[in-house]
Amino acid sequence: MLYLNSALAHFAEERPGCSFCTIEAKRELRIQGILEEMPEYDYYLRLVQPENTSHIFWECEHVQAVIQEFFAHIRTENGMGFGRANIRLDKSVFFRGEIRSNLGKAKAELIIYHFVKYYIYQCRFRQRLPNYLELRRDFNFLTIQTGNARKWGRYMLRTWEIFE
Repeated sequence: MLYLNSALAHFAEERPGCSFCTIEAKRELRIQGILEEMPEYDYYLRLVQPENTSHIFWECEHVQAVIQEFFAHIRTENGMGFGRANIRLDKSVFFRGEIRSNLGKAKAELIIYHFVKYYIYQCRFRQRLPNYLELRRDFNFLTIQTGNARKWGRYMLRTWEIFE
């Protein structure tokens, strides 16, 4: 589904570049005084990484910084010092989740991963770079909304317990 959306979104483009890398490249070119009419403008934009599912949701430097900071924050009980912040999230866990004996924790973990991916997709759609503080604000709203919704909802209010 995401591949089809990506293919259709860039139907007319020969080599679609990563939305976030392109935004940053255009900003840097503007700062350097390189205008769209100049030949080097297109040259620098062609150097941007191609956009694919793996790159836009994980490999992009603009996304990776936000993901790692966000998960370090929620693993330490929203900055309160509980849990283990030094564990780095890896790509396979982010895309597929982990097998756990506690089904409530597994569901809550998957919801968090999907929420982060949804936030990244929203940023791409709105042509904005992902922002850690904005993601955290949106996630706090989600935790309040789902905190008492289901059996696994209690983990949404104590996220550090999910990653123990």
